[in-house]
Amino acid sequence: MKNEKVHAIIGPQRSAQVKFVANLGEKAQVPILSFSATSPFLSPNHNPFFIQTTQDDSGQVKAITALVHAYGWQEIIPIYEDTNYGNGLILYLKDAFQEIDVRFPYRSLIHPSSKDSDILKELKKLKAMQSRIFLVHMTASLGSKLFVLVKNLGMMREGYAWIITQGLSSLLDPIDSKIMDSMQGVLGIRPYLPISKNVEDFERRWTKSFTSSRKANLFGFRAYDTIWALAMAVEKANIKQNSSFLKQNASESKVDLAAIGVSEMGPRLLNTIRSTEFKGLGGYFRLVKGQLEASAFEIFNSAGTYDELLYQIKLKKFDAVIGDTTIVANRSSYVDFTLPYSESGVSMVVSMKDNEKKNMWIFLKPLSWDLWLAIGAVSIFIVINKNGYFVGYHEDSFVRELLIKQLNINESKLKPYRTPEEYHEALSKGSHDGGVAAIFDEIPYIRLFLSKYGSRYAMVGPIYKTDGFGFAFPLKSPLVSYISRAILNVTQDKDKMTTIMRKYFASQTTCVDGSSAEISSYSPSLGVYSFGGLFIIVGVASMCSLLIYVAKFLHFHWPASNIIPTEGSFWLRFIELVKHFDQKDLCSCPFRRNESKLNPTISSSEGFGASPSIESIDDEEKDSRTSSEGADNVAIDENEGVFSPRHGDTSIDVASLL
Repeated sequence: MKNEKVHAIIGPQRSAQVKFVANLGEKAQVPILSFSATSPFLSPNHNPFFIQTTQDDSGQVKAITALVHAYGWQEIIPIYEDTNYGNGLILYLKDAFQEIDVRFPYRSLIHPSSKDSDILKELKKLKAMQSRIFLVHMTASLGSKLFVLVKNLGMMREGYAWIITQGLSSLLDPIDSKIMDSMQGVLGIRPYLPISKNVEDFERRWTKSFTSSRKANLFGFRAYDTIWALAMAVEKANIKQNSSFLKQNASESKVDLAAIGVSEMGPRLLNTIRSTEFKGLGGYFRLVKGQLEASAFEIFNSAGTYDELLYQIKLKKFDAVIGDTTIVANRSSYVDFTLPYSESGVSMVVSMKDNEKKNMWIFLKPLSWDLWLAIGAVSIFIVINKNGYFVGYHEDSFVRELLIKQLNINESKLKPYRTPEEYHEALSKGSHDGGVAAIFDEIPYIRLFLSKYGSRYAMVGPIYKTDGFGFAFPLKSPLVSYISRAILNVTQDKDKMTTIMRKYFASQTTCVDGSSAEISSYSPSLGVYSFGGLFIIVGVASMCSLLIYVAKFLHFHWPASNIIPTEGSFWLRFIELVKHFDQKDLCSCPFRRNESKLNPTISSSEGFGASPSIESIDDEEKDSRTSSEGADNVAIDENEGVFSPRHGDTSIDVASLL
């Protein structure tokens, strides 16, 4: 404030730090905006230049109370960190729980600097108590350590219930997978975040800009909205860069708080920020008395993959799972599925360059020329596996196990993705530039992806069939038959299914690249023109073979000039060639084998591939073959069972032909 003459400050992140900074802001009349400090003790009513661009923890009390009341729990043990952040919520919860006759038999305080041994000691004390319902209110750094120890101690088994508040729930996405595994089955409270195109675009840009695996979360969205709100307010208030501070002392000390002075434009900027409203990533941005307006909360279960979600039915924590749940054999051992409401299967999507479908040589693209020459034709899956290409799949789906166990793809070459935008980003980059060579997913999801990006990609390769999507219920549940009959009534109604398909798979008229997105008319498969190059190769090869054969035939069978009259010689020669073409070649392989068996004394001097002479006829064959003038040129010897040229009149009646 003193040296840089800032007009506003965004931060700090922690509630414990805000009180000091907020006091400085009030002294210098500089607005202090915090998107992550949620302690109820930091009310802007007590700090007029402090703005909470997030909801304080007291806003979630009603949602937590409603959850506890719905389950009918009477005793809950709160586990919270020993800070202002942790203590602030518990006071509000105590008063709210008293209204629904819920009490705290014990309170567990854990200091942020506690070692694992200290936390483990406290957990063992809790395990010895009768109460099995716990409410955890702490930051992600402390909460992640807690739940790993909780699972190791066996306190995540059936009979225990865990609830986490929004401070930990909103930071689940960046948490390590090992920690996430330890939190399976935990119930959470967090502000409801509506999914919008702006959110999806932001997540895509986030993934592209940052190489780490961290994903954007609610606090990230709130930080983004806070910056936008401040920028809009600065522009609206017409704040100039050279705006000065008043009443500055001459002290050069950087820590002399008395030398800060008072911002000239601070009050105007504060009022402008308070009146700023817009639709942000974290919801609608509107401040009420210096605090973000409360929004709806959602209750979620940290169930992880669909397998883990379905297993909650077996544990009797859920009565059913309704959604796009794939029917596979291993899941049917602990749940009953309804009849499928949608056909499914797993296939592969690969990238195609612009107008590549119109390339008649596209059939050569999957493999390099060296590979074509080395192995001819080979499965594209083997190519991907042997070349070490990266492969994408839908996160938390059974497709991952299919790729590892059935297609033998190395686990280190698999990359999980969640949205069509992430699919597009990964396929556009390619395997050698941080992306993937192909993405495997279930066909309904592939259709959704292709409906948005159209001709840029194609679904190729075999389809690994599954039994489709169904709803899951406990084993022997009577609801399975009722729901299955209802599904049949819908799926067998062609008009209803056509309406559903058009609504969800052909809702977009134009893809992002401008091409048609109608699934019903768009086929990602390759057409006849795509194999035009192959047809050309086959056609040229066939034509060359035919020309070579004709040339050899003319060379061997062109009638000599001494047996054909000069008049009309061309047509006579042509007719003679036709007669030769219609004859059976006794020197070809099948006839030579038969002749060798029937007449082993035949001279080997009869050339391979040449027909017998018109004028020279074997005497031995004359005796064994019947002939009649005017009959066909080929007769069948019933005794020998082979074809032979007609014998008898071996000359050509030229006069009759003329």
